[in-house]
Amino acid sequence: MRSQSPCTDALAPWDFAHPAMSTACAWRPIIPDTKSTSAFVNGGRPLSAGERRRTSIARALMPDPDLLLLDEPAASLDLGARETLIADLAALAAEPRPSAIVLVSHHVEEIPPGFSPALVMADGIAVAAGPLADVVTTDVMSRAFSLPIEVDRRDGRAWARMTTRERHTDGR
Repeated sequence: MRSQSPCTDALAPWDFAHPAMSTACAWRPIIPDTKSTSAFVNGGRPLSAGERRRTSIARALMPDPDLLLLDEPAASLDLGARETLIADLAALAAEPRPSAIVLVSHHVEEIPPGFSPALVMADGIAVAAGPLADVVTTDVMSRAFSLPIEVDRRDGRAWARMTTRERHTDGR
């Protein structure tokens, strides 16, 4: 009988298809709790939207890719699921693999700490590109949306909101 690691135990007997799984286990930070893993594997209760999203990301990480593409991964998630996913993605960004993660989002507050550089687009045209702190700014976001947008930073993340037009044009 073949020896199982903690990472492959959860997915046996399917782990044989990806030898990298037994060593890399890159998916583990995305599904840290056993209830998500057991529901995914054993056909238990239906997964919540957040669990489905985390499971999809875990599945994408199984073959140990160089690049992970995430197209609005927090869309339609409730606050708790969104914040959990963002924390998981921040932890993943700190890992050596995958080498690069591309995150597409319409909401700057969904960009996890550790993600950079950034590209802001409007009408299919690049408005600004570069280090996240230089790109996700009040000026750039206001130009991109043609609205008075104010960007604040807290806990390593950007937060955006529309301000009154008077406040924006007065510079206060």
